[in-house]
Amino acid sequence: MCPVGFTLSMLKASHMQTCGKCVPCRDGLGQLEALIEEVLEGLADYETLDDIRALAQSIKDTADCAIGYDA
Repeated sequence: MCPVGFTLSMLKASHMQTCGKCVPCRDGLGQLEALIEEVLEGLADYETLDDIRALAQSIKDTADCAIGYDA
């Protein structure tokens, strides 16, 4: 299995488990999914990868629960 595809599957599972109360999980995980889908579709560039890294770190630092942190 493609590691990027696996990551996207795990991210979608985490996004479905969130309560939706905090912005990092509710909005950030969806944005992260869209960015990773760009990678899988071959539409990403190095800026996209930087955006993924920055958004993931922001979600990790600001999420209210372990679901957002772990995702």
